[in-house]
Amino acid sequence: PELLLFLQIALLTLLIMALAQFLLSRKEKKEFIVIVMDTTASMQATDLISNRLAVAKKRAQEFIKELPENTQLALVQAGKRPQLIANFSDERSYLLIRLKALTAADVRGNETAVLELANSILPTQTQGRVIFFTDGAFELDLDSLPQTVELVPLHKKNSRNLAITSFELRARTEDSEKYELLVKVTNFSLQKERFSLRLWLGQNP
Repeated sequence: PELLLFLQIALLTLLIMALAQFLLSRKEKKEFIVIVMDTTASMQATDLISNRLAVAKKRAQEFIKELPENTQLALVQAGKRPQLIANFSDERSYLLIRLKALTAADVRGNETAVLELANSILPTQTQGRVIFFTDGAFELDLDSLPQTVELVPLHKKNSRNLAITSFELRARTEDSEKYELLVKVTNFSLQKERFSLRLWLGQNP
């Protein structure tokens, strides 16, 4: 009887240790991921089905569905200013609702500020990643990105990606009835582009 009791205790101890190790391994594997969604002007381009933002949302949804259940997710909008839309949680239904509600606007983004915000909310001493869904229409040096950042490109290969990145109108100091116009067009395509730029004043070109 004493031997049987000893064996039962030993077996119970092994089971408890195995369960504890399993729970600890699950805790260690918990990952924190920041989903960054580009909602700047170029995401309205229709070179992809519907537009780039719609494709970005779909890919983000597919990415989220493949993650382990205990993954902690946050959502950041990359518009004119970076904005935290949803903080870390495993409640995916809420995050997906907020993701679906995002819209693009005719603004230029600040990718440096966006990535600084995304990295700043990652808990220290944990496994964390920043997944940036974007068409890459920015002048950020990709080689300088932190190792935590992963870009998900959205434009087609060799697609045209041109944008008006600066537009200024001012009156001439010597003649208030005349104006100077400065327009800056940036080529974010992977190849050189030739294009025409037309300016309209009312109904007149």
